[in-house]
Amino acid sequence: MQKFPNVLTFFAIIILIVPNPVYAYLDPGTGSMLIQMIIGGIVAALFTIKMYWYRLKDLIGKYNLFEKIYLTGPLYNSDKMSAYVAADVLVVPSRWENMSIVALEAAAWEVPVVITSTSGFPEIEKEKAGYVVTPTPEGITKGIERILNDTDAYNATCKNARTMMLKNYLWEKVGEKMENALLSMI
Repeated sequence: MQKFPNVLTFFAIIILIVPNPVYAYLDPGTGSMLIQMIIGGIVAALFTIKMYWYRLKDLIGKYNLFEKIYLTGPLYNSDKMSAYVAADVLVVPSRWENMSIVALEAAAWEVPVVITSTSGFPEIEKEKAGYVVTPTPEGITKGIERILNDTDAYNATCKNARTMMLKNYLWEKVGEKMENALLSMI
């Protein structure tokens, strides 16, 4: 009887060590689980956005700011261009962002930018196209006040914003930088 457990142990080890070919069948129904996860994520994101949208509207109403703050929702084509032309300043209060394309769009229309330090776009301040501020209400307020309270500085900041965009972010410029970076790796 003593040899029997040793033989079982031996075969168990052999089965675990020696690879066997495995044949699998992927049930088409398993793809629906992935689709359900994606749809669930999208729905959760939309719900979260909607929740904060109403919260933001409530705050604006609480402080009677509807005449000064416009919540437009998404804007496209000529509506977006009209909004940039009418804007005195663009505020990007992101807490996590890589680089704000909307800040570049605003710069193209000579709109100065107030952007948070967590938005990954320090060139705004280096190029004097606006201010990089702390992601707090106080920091954002100070940035807006700095831009709007000095007319001469405001006009210079507007011009600097467009100059920054034209100098660094046209497709040709970005392509050159990419080409140089790739060539430097060879």
